[in-house]
Amino acid sequence: MKVLIIEDEPLAAKRLERMILKEAEDFVVTGRTESIAESISFLEENKVDLIFADIHLSDGHSFTIFETINPNVPIIFTTAYDQYAIKAFQWNSIDYLLKPIEKEALSKSVNKLRASLKPLSPIDLEALTSAITEKKKTYKSRLVVQVGDNLKLVHIEDIAYFKGEGKYVYVFTHEGKKFIVDHTLTELETILKPELFFRVNRQFIISINAIKNMFTQSKGRVMVELEPKTDIVVIVSVERSPNFKKWLNG
Repeated sequence: MKVLIIEDEPLAAKRLERMILKEAEDFVVTGRTESIAESISFLEENKVDLIFADIHLSDGHSFTIFETINPNVPIIFTTAYDQYAIKAFQWNSIDYLLKPIEKEALSKSVNKLRASLKPLSPIDLEALTSAITEKKKTYKSRLVVQVGDNLKLVHIEDIAYFKGEGKYVYVFTHEGKKFIVDHTLTELETILKPELFFRVNRQFIISINAIKNMFTQSKGRVMVELEPKTDIVVIVSVERSPNFKKWLNG
């Protein structure tokens, strides 16, 4: 079975590919795309049997892909945000996986796909809406980091920001300490309190308590000065700036 992974986080895409191949030996990942345009172009030129699609891409929602081109194959949507679930099921979705994706959840999706020998029954949107509304989301109050051979607890209120550097993600505390964390930035988005943390671009998740100064830039972007200081300039990306300003207003 030929599989396409649509995911703009390279580390998350590689992790998902490993999980898929481990779960289903007859699956072959024939493509990995990172944007709406790249995904449309790939699907116009290639046939696949299954798509894993992250809903929130850096250049917009992946729904745009399927509004433009209908691959007529099952789609398993992945996202960190519950509010997209209802729209996800309007397409030929067979499942909806909330990040960080668990092995058991992926296994259930694969089994559900294998059992789908006939068209899927209509989704009960009312029941789905109710389930999402009633779901209570809990967030981390602390993270475990490794310092040499020792484990250390870092409390969420002590964290200034997270930064992705190559293969690793680092947490920086308000005291200026730096540790490696065993999470991708996408995973962190799902376990951090959204009123306290915001992902400003593909490299940084920042705490509202770490903001020292902000400056307007071209195209509505915002430059953020953080405390402790960062080694590179932190710019809120164009597509994230509107939600960033809403976040600032609480």
